[in-house]
Amino acid sequence: MKTQAIRAIRMANGTNGWSKWSMALLLGIAVVALPVLPACSPPVPTNVLKDANGNVIDLQTIDPILNNSSLTQDQKRQQLLDLGVPESVADGLLRAVAK
Repeated sequence: MKTQAIRAIRMANGTNGWSKWSMALLLGIAVVALPVLPACSPPVPTNVLKDANGNVIDLQTIDPILNNSSLTQDQKRQQLLDLGVPESVADGLLRAVAK
């Protein structure tokens, strides 16, 4: 009976079980959390190149070509170009590996 009376008072006040402090706390958390949510996006990969069309080329795909000792420099260059690596980047990668 006492519980029903308390519920009736809360419903009459419009709180429906939520105090003003609870609502203020919830609103405060929302105000702080909402601007931070966009920062929770996945990290941008740092070990990727983009080809001329903007497609991502992963360096893990390029590494086996660069480190393949059975390929000549020209063959490595052609395979890199076939992947879509720009010429200047392919030449730079080959120069870096040759050192």
